[in-house]
Amino acid sequence: MKTYQHYSPEELALDGSFRRWILHGNETDSAFWQDWLLKNPDKQGEVATARQLVIAMRQTPFRDISDAQVSRDITRVLETVVTRVEAPPGNRRHFIFPVSTWKVAAILVLISSAGWWIGRHGFKEILSGHPQETLSATDETRKDFINSTSITQKFALPDHSTVTLAPGTTLGYLENAAGERITELDGDAFFEVRPDPRRPFLVFNNNVITKVLGTSFRIRSWAGSNAVQVTVHTGKVSVFSRKEWDAGKTTPSSGLILTANQGADFVAANGTFHKYVVRNPLKVQPVPEQQFEFSSTPVVEIFDLIEKTYGIELVYDRQLLQDCALTASLSDEPLLEKIQLICQGINATYQETDARIVIHSKGCH
Repeated sequence: MKTYQHYSPEELALDGSFRRWILHGNETDSAFWQDWLLKNPDKQGEVATARQLVIAMRQTPFRDISDAQVSRDITRVLETVVTRVEAPPGNRRHFIFPVSTWKVAAILVLISSAGWWIGRHGFKEILSGHPQETLSATDETRKDFINSTSITQKFALPDHSTVTLAPGTTLGYLENAAGERITELDGDAFFEVRPDPRRPFLVFNNNVITKVLGTSFRIRSWAGSNAVQVTVHTGKVSVFSRKEWDAGKTTPSSGLILTANQGADFVAANGTFHKYVVRNPLKVQPVPEQQFEFSSTPVVEIFDLIEKTYGIELVYDRQLLQDCALTASLSDEPLLEKIQLICQGINATYQETDARIVIHSKGCH
């Protein structure tokens, strides 16, 4: 069985299992490579470079070329390189460089060629369904950001927003004639968008479009997989399926609205979203922890404080709980543990439904 320990990026790009993982999200290959990366964290950079080569060669105008043809073409280039390197000393028509240098050069040439074409044409195809789109982008106005390292990297975008990219993530950015800020994401990114009501900020990835004015949020989505996850840290975003976008259903009422501490997973099987409270909600209001020290405090007041602090809607019968009070110290507890302890104190239960927390109680007598 291959260990891939000493594979170079171009050798990974030629490997069938690696290509199936990147291009098709094959379940078996995905499991293998994710486990391999966990065991070989020092190879993140090589994998990111190989990933970009594979993706670039599968973009238009290369996507109609078979994997076998791509492999033959890369092999042919590398064989030519090796021939040049091994040329007799007397043959002065060839420049002699180490094989590794020529291999890297071959990758850069291929990626640059694909990147030029995508920069000129790619967003036009992606945004063709936008009913008001008048894209005038060129390769000069598009900016590409690639994290080919093994650690997260933060980049400043041309509009003074920032994005933090996970290893192996790429982001394309441009501003169209309508003033919209357009990005195309492949990977895992945390955005901090500069507010500008006149210039919406759009993120395209797989079958999901996220539209914001000014907020901070995270999107996770990889080529070869239909899975998309959007989580909001501050502010508000609208999330649309590609089908809605192409049909022109892009009004605020038609999109899924996410606010702070809410997230949504796109369910590719039926084109819908699953909305939820994020795993570790953060405070959206600067409420001191001392305020979570309670002494015979009415529970409805505690719930009001929680909603104000975390921006999460709590659903309960206010009249039914008006006689409930609680004495407790909840200053060091995460949100969901706060809810759980409160429910234990008043003999209630809770469940999460559609990014809301629903409290079930028979009241206190």
